[in-house]
Amino acid sequence: DGRQSLYISNDEGASARFGVAQNVQYAYRDLKLPKGIYEVSFDWACLGSADAMLYAGVGPAANISLTANNKNAVIPNNVMSWCKTLGKMNGSSLWKISSINLNSNGTTVYRLFFVWSSSNRDSTIAMPMGACVDNVQICSANCAKPKNIQATSTCDSIMVT
Repeated sequence: DGRQSLYISNDEGASARFGVAQNVQYAYRDLKLPKGIYEVSFDWACLGSADAMLYAGVGPAANISLTANNKNAVIPNNVMSWCKTLGKMNGSSLWKISSINLNSNGTTVYRLFFVWSSSNRDSTIAMPMGACVDNVQICSANCAKPKNIQATSTCDSIMVT
C-alpha cells in the first residue's frame, strides 16, 4: 500500500513518477550496530532514464554529508564514493534485490542512504516510474543462507526441500 515504502513522486505521493525538474533528493537512516558483520539488503525498482537514477550506499555517518534539493542534479563526490559498491540502479520496472555487507566495529554510527538524481531536461518524456525502495533489512551475516532449495508443487500444495 506504499505507506512504509520509499519512492519518488511528483504528485504528492499518488504515484511513483517523476517530472522534468533537475534535482537530487536523499533519504537516510543512521544506525549504530553491535560489533559484527551485517548484510544490508533492500528491494528496488526504478525505470528512470539515462539521466535519472537511484543510488544507495552505507558508510560512517560522519563522512557522508547530504544536502537535499540540489538544483544542478550533482551528487557530491563524498557521497558518490560510498555508492560505488552498489552502483547505479535504473532501467527496471520489476523489483530487484541489492545487498551489501557492513562490518560494524560496534562504536561507529553508520548512515544507510538512498539518493535520487534527475538531470533530465527532456520535457517530452511522459514521467516514467521513478525510484522505489522497499523491504530494507539488516541481518547478521553470520547466519548461513540456505542453498540448493527446490520446490515441488502439486494441485494445492508446495513442498520445499
